[in-house]
Amino acid sequence: MTVTMKEWRAAFLARSRRVPGGDRVWCGAYATTGTPMVYVRKERITAARLAFQLAQGRDPVDYVKPGCVRARCIEPAHQTDRLMREAQRAAERAVEPLPVDELAVELAVKGRLPAPRLNPEEKRAAVRLAPPTMPVNTLARRIGACTRTVKRLRAEVTAP
Repeated sequence: MTVTMKEWRAAFLARSRRVPGGDRVWCGAYATTGTPMVYVRKERITAARLAFQLAQGRDPVDYVKPGCVRARCIEPAHQTDRLMREAQRAAERAVEPLPVDELAVELAVKGRLPAPRLNPEEKRAAVRLAPPTMPVNTLARRIGACTRTVKRLRAEVTAP
């Protein structure tokens, strides 16, 4: 006879406790690797995986990790799987691009900015502005990037 989700939930709540700040810590058994484990009638599951299933109502994809700053937090609402982490990273990358200081870009391309500190968007703008005949290592030195970055950006800029 398999263990029901109600039994898993009761075991999870009995062996964990909430702490200030909204996190939850494990007070139950650990595997030899140090992973918090929940045991019910000779069946076992990691506490993080069970917390994820309790919160999301589905099995996680790949590893379960807390999405908060507390190490080993097992609060069900804080658990994330690979799909959730990838979506979070994609959302963070979709943020509007950094502002471009056009004067700094122009001075850097001309070699008149002694120690360029250009952000990625400014480097991309510098590669667009630079003449295509300018050697890669010269442009890389002028904008404060490595030659591999300049080659990659030139390929991006010239791609249709």
